[in-house]
Amino acid sequence: MILWVYSRYVAKEHWAYISWETVKANFRNGFEYDNDGFFTNFFMHPYNGSFYYNAARSLNMSFLESSLYTLGGSLMWEMFLENQYPSTNDLITTVAGGVYFGEVFHRMSSLLLGGEASGGRRTWREILVFLINPMRSLNRLAFGERGGAGGIDRLAGVPLEGHVALTGNFVIGSAGSSWAGAGTALELDFLYGERFSSGARRQPFDLILFDLRVRMAGRRAYPDIDSLALIWGRERYNGKGRGHLVGLFQHFDYLDNELISIGGTSLAGGVVSFFPLDEGGKLELRTSAQLGVSLLSATDNVYYTGENSEYHYGMGPMAKFETVLSHKRWGWLCLRFHHLRHYAIQGVNSADRVSYDFFSLLRAQYGVAVRRGVGFRVEYATYFRRNHFEGSGRTATSLSHLGLSLILSFS
Repeated sequence: MILWVYSRYVAKEHWAYISWETVKANFRNGFEYDNDGFFTNFFMHPYNGSFYYNAARSLNMSFLESSLYTLGGSLMWEMFLENQYPSTNDLITTVAGGVYFGEVFHRMSSLLLGGEASGGRRTWREILVFLINPMRSLNRLAFGERGGAGGIDRLAGVPLEGHVALTGNFVIGSAGSSWAGAGTALELDFLYGERFSSGARRQPFDLILFDLRVRMAGRRAYPDIDSLALIWGRERYNGKGRGHLVGLFQHFDYLDNELISIGGTSLAGGVVSFFPLDEGGKLELRTSAQLGVSLLSATDNVYYTGENSEYHYGMGPMAKFETVLSHKRWGWLCLRFHHLRHYAIQGVNSADRVSYDFFSLLRAQYGVAVRRGVGFRVEYATYFRRNHFEGSGRTATSLSHLGLSLILSFS
């Protein structure tokens, strides 16, 4: 309601002028796809959906109950609080992305709220919790420790390991392009969760692999979110550090660079494995293999420049593979490969015009620590895209970049 009041009486957004007539029209017309901006539909809607989710989750409701609240909140907004007809894509991205972001933010805020801290350190933790999970902070203010305390005891001690990186990039465009140039990037990459627990069955989001980077080039920011979380799974563990976590994973991806804009949520069957390669625990191999399908994705439209043609909605199979070989002294080597086959279901194309967009990413990184928690990394990444829009021919484009990073690790 606060967001609607602001939109109606302060920002005076045209869609916020509602009445009972607009509500009736929404119910009569039903759902359709909208043409809002790519950032709005595939980032802001998932982010706003996390508010619905954590309004419930921070009051001790379960993952499933909070997911239903997210669905209810999105339906309320689509049917009552806009004068535009309800949007199919908004409902999907708000619920699927909202549940994803919501649970990630819930668990990150639990880590901050747990443990012993007082004085200035406690103040900074509370500020960070508000920035990460404002609904939890508001519930804590309204209800005290009864509100917003749910799950802190169980989640406060969950392991978290990862790094932040400051990277200098040099972008290499394809022949004849104007993409080449230098830039900088800030990255947050972490693995959250117990690798193996005492029970064979795991809870939703007990394991999260999250990589967020924002690259600056010229006067523009290019965001890249590549993440996955366990929804349901079982573990196979030999008791000596080696094992596999097999199950169903949810993926959230958002990439906007010179080559492509792509976003969406996917479900995949996968396995995450850990292999100690020596007796002393200095050398380890971690792998992840994922095969699935996007629930709803979008890629920018490279063929048509008319009105309401920024991107196509679509679905299709996806695959992700990652290998990390790490040694406490000699550093780590990481290889990632992603592939998405996006078949348009809504956009400029009509039912009798086939449109597809194939996208691949290969990233290789090598890093080494120079002292405890501090290191350097070199990386090479290449993006490849192949489009086909019936009646307009096929196109193939690529983009590559080199990077040198300063790494600050944490655990």
